[in-house]
Amino acid sequence: MSNLHPDAAYIMQDDVGLVIAKGLSVVYKERPDNAIDFLGKWLYQQADIKRAEKHEKALEDKVNELKAKEEYDIAVKAKAEAEIEVAKKERNDLITTFEKKVSSSDDLRDQLQNLVDHLHDFTGSTAVYVGELTKPIRGFKDGLQEDDDDTAHIIANAQTEI
Repeated sequence: MSNLHPDAAYIMQDDVGLVIAKGLSVVYKERPDNAIDFLGKWLYQQADIKRAEKHEKALEDKVNELKAKEEYDIAVKAKAEAEIEVAKKERNDLITTFEKKVSSSDDLRDQLQNLVDHLHDFTGSTAVYVGELTKPIRGFKDGLQEDDDDTAHIIANAQTEI
C-alpha cells in the first residue's frame, strides 16, 4: 500500500473507500431515479450514523471512567475502614492487657506507672496525678489494742480521702 498514490491511499481507508463502495452497492440495488441525490443523502445518513456511534462511544467511555473512579473510591474507603478496625482492635487489646495486669496484681501500687502510661496514651494528657483513696485511721492513743485485727485502725464510717 505504500506504493500507492496519496489520493488512492486516501480512498482506500475504511472510513472513505468502504463507505463509498457500500453506498454505490445500495444505489445499484435500489436503482433510484436520481442516483446522485440518493447517494448524497445516503452518505449524509452514514455520516450521522458515524457521529452517533462516536458520541455513543464517548458516553460509554465516560461511564466506564466514572465506574472505575467509583470502584477506586469504594476500595479506598474499604481500606480506610479496615485500618480503623485494626486500630480499634489494637486499642481494645491494649485496654484488655492493662485491665488484666491490674486485676492480676497483688498490689495496685506496682501498677502505678502502667496506669500513668495508660492514661497518657488514652487521654493525651501530658501529666497525670495518681492518688489513693483511703479512710482516715486512728492511732494507738485512740484506744487501739495491739491484738486488734488488721482493719481496726480504719474509721469505718468516715469519708475517704486522698
